[in-house]
Amino acid sequence: MPSSHQGLWKIFKNKKDMLQKMILSMAALFALTTVMAQPGERKEKLEALKRQYITTELELTVAEAEKFWPVFNEFETARKALRKSVKEASEKALAPTATKDTVIESAETNARKKKEEADLELKFVKDVLPIVGPQRTARLFELDEEFKRRLLEEMGNRRGEGGQQSPPRRR
Repeated sequence: MPSSHQGLWKIFKNKKDMLQKMILSMAALFALTTVMAQPGERKEKLEALKRQYITTELELTVAEAEKFWPVFNEFETARKALRKSVKEASEKALAPTATKDTVIESAETNARKKKEEADLELKFVKDVLPIVGPQRTARLFELDEEFKRRLLEEMGNRRGEGGQQSPPRRR
């Protein structure tokens, strides 16, 4: 008999955890909607939403979060810098005045930067593994893409039918 009560408690606990995740996801979606309406502080709010989303989905403890976020932030900063240099090189190659040498140089830069980004991702994984373990580390890149997909879906929903962007709301 005691084992059946333990089983019921486990089910109740799982439902409670699921309910908490649903509430946090709904709160994040609501906050995302608010972010989309206020262009001023959009970047900071989006980063806070991403942080909340990853923290919730990975179920980070306070101690884990204190170790995880500095590593993640350093990784994100370095990755953004790499992607920016790839974008700049690509823009040079697409310019109307681009020469054969410019296009080759751009392709070489892109190849180098992609290798640097792969190396950066590997270092990040190695740095995060001891903090959150293998399963949650493996989910990180998936969660990043999932967050972006949800963000794009919300932006699409706000644009309305026919792909036309809705006029900005005034308050």
